[in-house]
Parts: sequence; structure tokens; C-alpha cells
Amino acid sequence: MNRVRATAWSLIAGLTLVTAVACSDGEKAQSAGGPDGRSGVPSVRPSGVYTVTTTHADLVKAGSPDEDVPENYGKWVYVFKGDRLAFTQENKDACTWAYGEVRFHGRYFDWEIIDGGFTKAPHNAYNKPGELFTFGMSVYRDTLTLSKGKGAISPENFLSKPWHRISGTPSDRYFSKNCPPPKQWTTSGKGA
Repeated sequence: MNRVRATAWSLIAGLTLVTAVACSDGEKAQSAGGPDGRSGVPSVRPSGVYTVTTTHADLVKAGSPDEDVPENYGKWVYVFKGDRLAFTQENKDACTWAYGEVRFHGRYFDWEIIDGGFTKAPHNAYNKPGELFTFGMSVYRDTLTLSKGKGAISPENFLSKPWHRISGTPSDRYFSKNCPPPKQWTTSGKGA
């Protein structure tokens, strides 16, 4: 039994070291537990600027209905800053933005929209205040992969392809110039 316990502690120490090394590039390990707040599974809190380009075909492959809604694909820029997450989405037919509060729970996060808008939205499909999404997440190097949250709303447009970090420092300069979120998207009200 002691040998099993020693092996388990060695494994835990090794995983802790791997987590610390994986987080050494600017991401912060969170000491809070997993989805229930008690599991002790450290979570990685993404920070900085992520981008991904998606197509209608990517959404259908991820399980979205076949209806072509341009507000749900295109070039996405996501910026994590503290407990806030903002994005812009743009293609030739649509340009939208939204921001909200994020809460991390182990390998999951909740994202509640505070405000959203658009300069072009042919289907009026943009994020509205009060919408709440939950995603599973995994981070490897500079790639953030989202998955559906169990029993939660997890729209395919956000998880159809992995997000790639282009900067470890939050910055507004990467947002679409055609439909940026307002500066108050951060808690300081000054942007990133």
C-alpha cells in the first residue's frame, strides 16, 4: 500500500511540475478546484490574444445546423484580460463584437455576455446581454481548444476549431477595426 501511495504522490508531483512548466509562458495556474470547486485539479487561465478563422463548413462539421448565418464564422479575435473576454468576428457579410465576464472552474469556464453589437449582421445574430455559455477547455502551448460543457449551452461557432494565441499580453489593437468592442469591455473601462 505504501508503494502505491508513494507512486501516486510521485505522479501528482510530476503532473504539478508539468502544469507549472506549461504555465510558464504567461498563463496562470489557478489553485481553485475543478468544476465542483473541490477536485483540486488546477486550471489554466488563458490570457492574451487568440485568433481563429472559421468557415460555414467548419460549423456544420462541429454539429451546427446547416443554415448559413455569416455572423457565426469568419476571422475571430478573442482577448482575455483578467475576468473579461471580448471578441470581434468578421467576414465579408458580417462584423460583430461582444464582451463578458468569465469564471474559471478547473477545466471549464463560464462566459456571461455583458454586451454585444455589430456593424453588419444580416440575420441579427449577435450576442446579447445575459447569454451564458459554458465550455470545457484544454491548453497546450499557445493553442486553446474548447469543448461542450456538460448540460450547458456551448455554441459551435466558438468551439469548431482551436484558438491560437498570438500575444500573451491583452491588447485591443488586434480587434477588427470595422466593429471593435467599446473600451469599457475591461473592468477598468479603458480597454486592454
